[in-house]
Amino acid sequence: MKKQAILVINPFVSASYFCQEAKRAGFFVIGAITPGNYNEKLVTSRLPRQEFDHCITLSGLIEEDVEVLQTEIEKFQLTLMIAMSGHEGTCREAEAICRAFLPQYSNDPLTSEWRCNKRSTNDRIRH
Repeated sequence: MKKQAILVINPFVSASYFCQEAKRAGFFVIGAITPGNYNEKLVTSRLPRQEFDHCITLSGLIEEDVEVLQTEIEKFQLTLMIAMSGHEGTCREAEAICRAFLPQYSNDPLTSEWRCNKRSTNDRIRH
């Protein structure tokens, strides 16, 4: 039987707590890092890799990343239940990956800016 998994893309905020709770609930937790507008060396050095069941570095090219993730999911015999962003600055990448694996649960990556940029969010609410 396949194990249920959660994919957290760029888990830079509260990763340790999230992983502990997800594992306690019985999930296999994958942490994925994508290139972005942050100090990647600093972030990856602070990522609590030991908290995740598996960590992977992605390229930032959605089609390529989907293939890599599919291989990892098959290798560990997982069923992906949710893919989520762990950092608002890379919300678009997380939503595109979620759309590829779980379209029924995903937001439209074309509207990621509305959720990841407070000014865009406020502008949408006002109009």
